[in-house]
Amino acid sequence: MLNLHLPTLDSNGLLVDPSQIVNRLFIYFERSSSKQSDLYNGNVASYRFIKEEFGHDLEAFKEQIEETLSKMYGRYFDEVNFQITHELVNDALYQVLIKGSMSHNNETYYLNRNLTIDRKQITDNF
Repeated sequence: MLNLHLPTLDSNGLLVDPSQIVNRLFIYFERSSSKQSDLYNGNVASYRFIKEEFGHDLEAFKEQIEETLSKMYGRYFDEVNFQITHELVNDALYQVLIKGSMSHNNETYYLNRNLTIDRKQITDNF
């Protein structure tokens, strides 16, 4: 991929810096609703949707995050790799650990995010 760019609806306009694109795509994923578009209803990459649909099964939940992020970042980057794991924080909380790497023009960019979740939202056994 030669030209990497991400349009925005804010004063930044068009993002062309790959590290900014990596961060912005995750923000979109984290804050989006799968139903925010009539045209793309159900096809918007949305963490909230994954949590609602797959929150009852921890392994499916993690697999869907990995699949969704890989597909979303794969539209912009040449090679994409995500690893999704979890850690118990205490009796009530756990963290979903998201580690990703993506490349563009032989440069590698990294994404590391932790999402803290109320353990009651996931009913899978630990």
